[in-house]
Amino acid sequence: LTVPAGHTTALSILQGQLRLDDGKIAKEAELAVFEREGTDLIVQAEPETTFLVLNGEPIEEPLAGSPKFHA
Repeated sequence: LTVPAGHTTALSILQGQLRLDDGKIAKEAELAVFEREGTDLIVQAEPETTFLVLNGEPIEEPLAGSPKFHA
């Protein structure tokens, strides 16, 4: 996968598993978050694997929480 340099990239594994470029395995229901360096992500998907690529420019804003938020 080729992604823009400096962007935040994450892979959400919906089904199956992926072998990441560092040799680690990301399994179903896990989120693999990558460093912002470089533009090429190398992953190997097992058969029947489904994953979602999340990528975007960082907003560089502080995170703010609210005690009134309920999940």
